[in-house]
Amino acid sequence: MRQTKILYPLDTEMPQSKVKIHKDTWKSIKKHLDDMKEGEDITFNRLLLDLNVTKENYLLAVSSLLNAATVFFKKKS
Repeated sequence: MRQTKILYPLDTEMPQSKVKIHKDTWKSIKKHLDDMKEGEDITFNRLLLDLNVTKENYLLAVSSLLNAATVFFKKKS
């Protein structure tokens, strides 16, 4: 990720059908990350392209797992 970001759990008003979509997207992301080689160097943009997801959908997928606000730090170069 290009910057430090605080992510929040999905809105409780979000329809369950959309929540399921975001959780399914997370499953796909997790599988891709698990299948990557240890220490493989990849940019965030390349990851999004490989996953065929937008940054917004990636963040929603991560948020679908959260129970509380969580800070994600930018990796230092």
